[in-house]
Amino acid sequence: MKWGKIIDIVLIAAIGYLVIQKFVVNKPSKQIDLQQLELVDLNNQPVDMKEFAGKGIFLNFWASWCGPCMAEMPSIASSVEHFSDNNNIVFILANTQGMEDAKKIKAKEKYANLPIYVLKNSGNIDIKAIPLTYLIDAKGKVQKAHAGVNLWNNPLAQKKIKNLAN
Repeated sequence: MKWGKIIDIVLIAAIGYLVIQKFVVNKPSKQIDLQQLELVDLNNQPVDMKEFAGKGIFLNFWASWCGPCMAEMPSIASSVEHFSDNNNIVFILANTQGMEDAKKIKAKEKYANLPIYVLKNSGNIDIKAIPLTYLIDAKGKVQKAHAGVNLWNNPLAQKKIKNLAN
């Protein structure tokens, strides 16, 4: 096979991937009921989702075996730090693999300050792929659903996160 044909195939595949990401995977999501979401903290204590009412929520589903999840984790950690003084923004990093997996990542110094929880039941949230992130405004409305890796510490992403509290 000639190199030109290989390059054409790679380009077509890349464009197809981007189109799918833009119009299928990251299409605006149906609204979700956070009260159906069952999480526990790393002490295995249930999390009352009602305590986050009226706040903007960054909700991320992940696991340590997931390369893209771990690739975006430093940018999430950076955004958690960036918004650490903003009591109107809540970060929820819901591990889909289990307690041991969540604790393994939390034990790493660079992730020690991350708000890591363990998913017990996703309710009406259809998790088909991870990482999966929802940006939910203070009124509980999904503003963005993003499947796949993202750089959450870039200015545009941080502006979207900041606007969740309004």
